[in-house]
Amino acid sequence: MSIDDTFTITIFVQDVTDLFSYETKLGFNNTILEPLTVAEGPFIKDQTPSPQGTFFLTSLEENFVHVACLTLGDYAGVSGSGPLYDVTF
Repeated sequence: MSIDDTFTITIFVQDVTDLFSYETKLGFNNTILEPLTVAEGPFIKDQTPSPQGTFFLTSLEENFVHVACLTLGDYAGVSGSGPLYDVTF
């Protein structure tokens, strides 16, 4: 890997029950890393019973990526394990 290479980190959740929203902060060293993209993973998005889907929001801040997701409407969450989101640096 060289200094200009890109790589992606996937944030997973494991063995959850009724997950309908989440909020996370992923810290990084901004002297060596620059976040390029943040993409919603399929865990809630593809399994929610909500016909309206999800609301996915990201904020790139100085030393962390702030991510929030919620199921739209009053619907049960999803259970199991899977990817919440990807960050490409």
